[in-house]
Amino acid sequence: MPPWIYGLGGVGALLLLLWPRRASAMTSSDAQFARAVPREAQPYAAVYLRVARERQIDPNLLVAVAMRESRSGAAIGGPGGTGDYGHGHGIMQIDDRSFGPWLQANNWADPYTNIKKGAQVWKGKRDYIKSKLPNISEGELIKASIAAYNTGEGNVVKSLKAGKPADTTTAH
Repeated sequence: MPPWIYGLGGVGALLLLLWPRRASAMTSSDAQFARAVPREAQPYAAVYLRVARERQIDPNLLVAVAMRESRSGAAIGGPGGTGDYGHGHGIMQIDDRSFGPWLQANNWADPYTNIKKGAQVWKGKRDYIKSKLPNISEGELIKASIAAYNTGEGNVVKSLKAGKPADTTTAH
């Protein structure tokens, strides 16, 4: 297990639960991954794996974001539910204030479509933070990008530059 995972607080605890027993979920069996994720994420385990392979992201990170945002849809009544006072859409809580045109043009209630967009959003936030903080450690980058998914990358960069934790402005 990579050492950075231990410094992630609550997100780290979730990742520890999700971390596969073999080297990577990308090489472990789909069934093993499906058994390792929280109960709420199990119906979408194959989707998380598919998107992770396509986007070259650890599937555990996708599950961690989805669990934090919507308990993998369970907190919002399923993959077609909304949260955040109607602004967050689907499993990954794609926000209409940032992605309104995308939401209107795509079937955001489809788990694959929603998780794929969430992966794209997460990767974009990670890349932005890395560009603004090029010396950030891998562990801090993961933590910061998960926080940025919830609160915005600008807020996270501002917090980190001020010496505050990455998740200072996230919804807890």
